[in-house]
Amino acid sequence: MLLNLGFMPIITKPTIITDHAATLINHIYTNTPEKLIGSGLCLADIFNHLPLFCTMANTLPTNNEPRFFRDFRHFNDDAFHQDLLAVDFKTLISDQNGNGSI
Repeated sequence: MLLNLGFMPIITKPTIITDHAATLINHIYTNTPEKLIGSGLCLADIFNHLPLFCTMANTLPTNNEPRFFRDFRHFNDDAFHQDLLAVDFKTLISDQNGNGSI
C-alpha cells in the first residue's frame, strides 16, 4: 500500500536480531528518495533491537523579512520598578460598576 502511494523503504535490513531469528520490524519510508543522504543501522551489542538512522537533505525556506524582538540589554531595574509603582492596579480589578469589588 505504501509503495502504491509513492513511499519507498529506506531500511531494508533486519532491525531485531536474536539467536533464532532476524526481523525487519522498524521502518522508515520516504516519498523523496532524492533527498536521502544516508541511512542504516547502528551495530551495537547492547541489546537485540538495533537503532536505525536516516539523514535527509533539507533546505529551509529563507525569509528576508525583518524580525522584531525585545532587547533587554539596556534594561533598567529601577525604572521598571518605578513604572510598576505608578500603575493603579485597583482600576484593573474593579467590576463594571467601579465599586472596587470583584
